[in-house]
Amino acid sequence: MEGEDVAVILSAAADLLEAELDQLRDMLRKEASDLCQDGAAAVLPPLRAINHTIPLIDESKVYSWRLSRCPDALKPQWQEKKKAYLKSGRWKMASGVNASPMLMIPKPAREDGILRLRTVVDKREQNANTHKLAAPLPDIDGILRNVVKRKYRSIIDSKDAYEQI
Repeated sequence: MEGEDVAVILSAAADLLEAELDQLRDMLRKEASDLCQDGAAAVLPPLRAINHTIPLIDESKVYSWRLSRCPDALKPQWQEKKKAYLKSGRWKMASGVNASPMLMIPKPAREDGILRLRTVVDKREQNANTHKLAAPLPDIDGILRNVVKRKYRSIIDSKDAYEQI
């Protein structure tokens, strides 16, 4: 940012700790290593007594299928992502008649110039075969008011899970 609207606040405490910041960061990373693990490598939690189900209209319906395609430039990333998701249990290999087509799309480039992969599963036809559950959306304002009151906040697995939700 530039201009007259920018204010610089000097802190004597930051000057005193500047030499120790790297050491403090390393110590914090080590303490929080179990909380900050890679989402793709993390193991899924066990099944609970009550698990999520999707109520289908016609359970014997066979969906149309088309081949998933991946651009050649993204194939190494696709193989790496597939291995990680199979290893963690997010995906499993199965044979059946109702496979969902998957799109492999390049993510917008960052400053480092590395090409990244976004996988999107086309579930429109399956979604059309589900009973719609009429549950109200959560009160977003109430949730935000409760979050602001808390001392600690985090974004859990937003790196890999966002595209799967």
